[in-house]
Parts: sequence; structure tokens; C-alpha cells
Amino acid sequence: MGWKVFPHTCIDIGMKHFLRPSLLFVLIGLLVTLAVAPCVHGVDLGNIWPLGDSITYGVGHAGGYRDTLYTNLIARGCSFKFIGTLDSNPTKLLSAAGQSHHDGHSGYSIANAVDIDGKPRPGLYERLESWHRSFDKPDIILLMIGINDLNTGYKTETAPKRLDLLVTRLFGYYPQTRILIASLPDAEQDNLHRHGATNDLAVAVNHYNAGIVSIVAKHRMMGQKIILVDMHAALTLADLQDGLHPSAEGYVIMGNIWADALAAPPN
Repeated sequence: MGWKVFPHTCIDIGMKHFLRPSLLFVLIGLLVTLAVAPCVHGVDLGNIWPLGDSITYGVGHAGGYRDTLYTNLIARGCSFKFIGTLDSNPTKLLSAAGQSHHDGHSGYSIANAVDIDGKPRPGLYERLESWHRSFDKPDIILLMIGINDLNTGYKTETAPKRLDLLVTRLFGYYPQTRILIASLPDAEQDNLHRHGATNDLAVAVNHYNAGIVSIVAKHRMMGQKIILVDMHAALTLADLQDGLHPSAEGYVIMGNIWADALAAPPN
């Protein structure tokens, strides 16, 4: 029996065929730790860094999940500052509030990659070398990356290893930061952004998400502050606009789930 997921909560994905028994104690601890609690008025969450690919950018919908996340956290009485090297694709609300920054880069992979047709694809891992000097250090990182690796069929079996290296590099730059790392939603096998890949996308997503569970457990055992935010259970194919990117309603779901995760007691 897999873990059950409730709307607008951040709990671990239930993939019993991928989880080792040794991880169950850690996962149970995560469920307890991440019980949702509202921000107390005046709580300062500090600098929040939305980091990822086109889903973080908000393809198809101005502000992506960031508009809903901003509105939700403000309603809870939280104070915070979105940071990043980009200020593109904001809503009027985000612009007026000075909250338009992020690092959602369309087309990016976990690390430098090559499409099936030989086209180079930039990666977050390499870009961190310059980005981390570009703004104040993040107190919280909202990390969601990997769908471009899987959707193009780029070395999908080792994608979790690349993600682990990315997380390790982030903690190397920011040892005291909290990383909230999202599992990937499913995507349509024949979505418009497949670029000729023929791998089984559902299998790749499940394998990758299981890898995220292991990564979170590993880094928590090292005493680092990282939790899993379960977007996979929250979003269905019906919440996508083009088989890959969330619809407006899908971004609202994401924003609320991120907000619940941020409002939970820090681990």
C-alpha cells in the first residue's frame, strides 16, 4: 500500500516498488515533520529562490506557480523575498510587489545535456558556478528540475545521480539553506516537446521520483535541511495544458502546495 497524498500538503511519493525498507523510518519522520501549520503573523521566511526549468518560469501562464505562492504566503502573514537572476514572465501583482525574481529557465536540464538530435541543452549544475555570486544567499530553495532530461530521453537511468550532484553543489554553496525539492508530475507520452525521444516517459518519471526519495533521505541523514514536496501526486494529466506544462489551474495547485510546504515547521 502506497503513501496517501492529501490536497495541498507536501508528503512523500508512494512507489512501493522503488522504496527500500531502510527508507521507511525516514519517510515516516518526514510525514510527521511536514504537518502543515500556518505562518504566525510576522514570520520572515527570508530569501526564497525558485529554481528550475520552464515549469518554474511559468510557460503558458504569467508568473507560473509564483503568483499563487506569493498570494498564499502573504495571506498567511509571512514575509519573504523572491530572488534569482531573472525577472521575466511576472504578473502585474508580482511586479508591483517587487517579487518578480526567479531562476526558471526554459529548456534547462539537471546538468549539461544533449538532445536526441544532437542539440546541446544547458544545465543548472554548471550554471550555479556563476549564479550563486549574483544575489544574496537563499534561505530557502524551491527546486524542481529533471523533466527535460526525461522528456528527451537523455540518460534517464542516471538522472537521479545528476540530481544528487546538483543538490550536493547547492548545499556546498549554501550549507544552512533549506531545500524543498519537488517530485515530477506525469507527462503525456506524446506531448509536443518530445523532440523525437521514444523512451517510456511514465516509467522514467517513476524511476526519477523514487530517486528523489533516496536523495532526500541521504541528505537528511547527513544533517542537511531538505524535504520532498509531492507534486507528482497532486497534478494529473488533466492539469497540463500541452501534455508537459501545467495549465493555469495546475499552476494554482502547485503554488498552494509550495506554500503549505513553506508554512510547515522547518526541519
